[in-house]
Amino acid sequence: MRSVKAKVILLLLLLVSTLLLSGYTIRDSSTMVEMEVFEDYDSEYSTYNTIKLDGEFITLPCEVSVLNKLGFDFKVNEEIEPRSMDNMNYMYNKSGDRISVDLLNLNENTATFNDCVVVEISYDDQDGSTIGFEINGIKLGSTIEECEEVLGRPVYVSDSYDGIYTANFKSPKNERTLMLSFYNRDNTLMAFSVEVGRPLDLDVNGYHSDTKQSDSIDVDKYPVQRKNNGVAFGILFMFIIVLLLIIFVIVLVINGKHKRENERAIAEARRDAEARRLIETPIEDIISNDEDLKRQWLNKS
Repeated sequence: MRSVKAKVILLLLLLVSTLLLSGYTIRDSSTMVEMEVFEDYDSEYSTYNTIKLDGEFITLPCEVSVLNKLGFDFKVNEEIEPRSMDNMNYMYNKSGDRISVDLLNLNENTATFNDCVVVEISYDDQDGSTIGFEINGIKLGSTIEECEEVLGRPVYVSDSYDGIYTANFKSPKNERTLMLSFYNRDNTLMAFSVEVGRPLDLDVNGYHSDTKQSDSIDVDKYPVQRKNNGVAFGILFMFIIVLLLIIFVIVLVINGKHKRENERAIAEARRDAEARRLIETPIEDIISNDEDLKRQWLNKS
């Protein structure tokens, strides 16, 4: 029994140490892609991350000031904490039309919305909208067939929900994503969202994680698609806990099995010993010690 327990404990220690070592070897692995932050309007179309908004080419990522020049602004110029992201913020033009933007503050100090970097722009078809939108000739109302002629086949098409479905297009390195939404009734474009990769080690504005990964990121050049080491370590920790519970249950089952086998062996040994004693003892010796039983046999004769 002790040898079995020792082997189980040794195996457990080997498994845990192997998992911990493998976890440390993958902590710093990442895919690095450098992308330029545009400070002004672009001059042409770039696949998946350039749109034409009110006649101007806008390539992401760009500074908020690029949209400000087109007359878009926030109702409240709020602040974003250092090295944080803030999603789905609306910007309005003088006509009341709106677009949604995701913002990054890549600085080590708090910054206002207007001092941040735009990494995603979204817009949907609203009644009476006056916004001019285009992606290399694709406009609101274009069919999915027309979009495929320009962008190629989408990498993913969703099911229809509330009469709308989406099609996703990605660049070869997946650092640029374009999501187009279509009316199911006539397969015409009604909304779009263009997004570029962002550093995944940034905090969410207003949310403070226990640990923060620190990288030296330049405002003009920054890495994207970094693995979230905190999430990976948490998954590894949960895996180890589940593995320990499984091994503990296996040990309990093995111990219970051995105990039942020992009890059965002892009972069988006792039965065998009693059977041998009865076989080896003469019948007269068995009944001679019981006078009542002896008289009973004599009376019968």
